[in-house]
Amino acid sequence: MECCVYIKQEYNNLRQVIITQKNINNGYALILYQHYSVMNNMYVANYLPVSALNLDDCKCYSDGIYGCLGLICVKDETFLALVTQIDNLGVFDGKTIYRITEVSFISLNHDLYDYYLDKKLQALIQDEESNISFETHPCYDLIKYLSRGTFYYSNDFDLTHCAQNRFFEIGTKNSLSYLENANSNFFWNKYLLKELLNFRKHLLDIEKLELDRSGILLVVIQGFVSISNIRTVDEEAQMCLISRLSCKRVGTRYNARGIDDDGNVANYVESEILFHNYEYYFSFLLIRGSVPLFWEQPQTAQMTHKIELSRGMESTAPAFKRHFEKMIKVNSKIFYRFC
Repeated sequence: MECCVYIKQEYNNLRQVIITQKNINNGYALILYQHYSVMNNMYVANYLPVSALNLDDCKCYSDGIYGCLGLICVKDETFLALVTQIDNLGVFDGKTIYRITEVSFISLNHDLYDYYLDKKLQALIQDEESNISFETHPCYDLIKYLSRGTFYYSNDFDLTHCAQNRFFEIGTKNSLSYLENANSNFFWNKYLLKELLNFRKHLLDIEKLELDRSGILLVVIQGFVSISNIRTVDEEAQMCLISRLSCKRVGTRYNARGIDDDGNVANYVESEILFHNYEYYFSFLLIRGSVPLFWEQPQTAQMTHKIELSRGMESTAPAFKRHFEKMIKVNSKIFYRFC
């Protein structure tokens, strides 16, 4: 779903950032603004019908904004993270999945980075003859990381859960909100959305429903997604590969190894192959991760990476046990292969 962002500059130099669904006049708007009574890096949130707002004096950005990833405070400034470019990967089982290819961070404190939402101005700034560099943005490294094409979302498909959990566990819960039911192990922007999720808890039920339907707040996974359409003589079918990288213990190959005290292993990935036609829905799940021990692989002077156990068996046992208890709770029967 596409969004519109309205920015209003108040007489006292405070800003309002208003996010609405595009081309929907009878919906609701998420409003974020500074207030004179709070600190400089704080903000106030509100959720009101669009009909109750005066948008005449606002600057509108409506080209290529697809949702909000959350908020982050950097160097005493609060930034709003927005998805500004996506690839449509296709439709699986009637649900569309997207890959994020570009994000923008605008400040709630001032208009210095608003040009990130202006596609034409952004193209001019990126021109070779321009002296302005995007690296001057305080969130440049985070923007680069989120825009590298490894993050995915869907407005109507819960990518954080495997098929078994979607069909059996989520269906038994009272709330069907994708924001509440998302698996925190694969919910990569949960920290960014933390304050907005807390704000959502205090809304009326009808307002929560409207906010969820709007698709303004996104749940994002990191990994890989691919959709394939299969045609035979008699029928049509689809296959989908979803690989979810856990956000609990990540890092580069030689710097993140083994397990932590909570039982999370480094670079844990859940890969799922989904197949469906008009008669069957099939799922095959494969999980992998670092060996569940406390170990390291430091680089030596000879440029080799020798494995070192950093804890003994007795001190490793509690974390080792927690890891396997988690695996059995989630997956019931597990077949392990160490290699």
